[in-house]
Amino acid sequence: MSWLFLALAAQFILATSAVFDKMLLKRGVFDPLVYTFWLGVLGIAAIVVTPFEFHWLPWRVVVEALVAGGVFLLAMFYLFRSLHESEASKSLLFIGALVPLTTLAAGYVWLREQVGIADYIGFSILVLGGLILFFVEDKQLRFRIGLLSLASAVFFGISNVLTKDVFEHGSFLTGFFWVKMGGVAAAVMCVLVPSFRRRIF
Repeated sequence: MSWLFLALAAQFILATSAVFDKMLLKRGVFDPLVYTFWLGVLGIAAIVVTPFEFHWLPWRVVVEALVAGGVFLLAMFYLFRSLHESEASKSLLFIGALVPLTTLAAGYVWLREQVGIADYIGFSILVLGGLILFFVEDKQLRFRIGLLSLASAVFFGISNVLTKDVFEHGSFLTGFFWVKMGGVAAAVMCVLVPSFRRRIF
């Protein structure tokens, strides 16, 4: 049951973080792209874990970890976009309702994972709650927020599955390091696009 308490603690931290993100993003000076860029760059701090536990992984796993980190940053970008344009309590819950489904789909495609009937019932309840919150949203924002939330959830699902596979092929800290480096690489790639570079700097 320890996993349950860890999951609850993680959700509480994510919710708190989302509220602060919303407080920052609602100010005109905060661009979701810039916010995402610096979030990715800060992933370089993961280098501090390497003295404690680090070993080389097979190249396939390293590439998988880098992709997972880059896809995670994409998911965060769309999350920040949805937070910027909607209420945190609505967009975050809608994304949270979709992520289990996208993770399930990605897990089946990538890892051939299957779940039982109880899991499907749980997923259905989550999605139903998210849909209810989605349909009480302002009609003018509903379609746009729906697309942003769906994009975020899809990328989160892919990142979750890839990250899980990385952790199964190595230690947690080693996998964590490589995933964060994927986010750093994705952030650096943003600088290569002139329009993005102007917005960032």
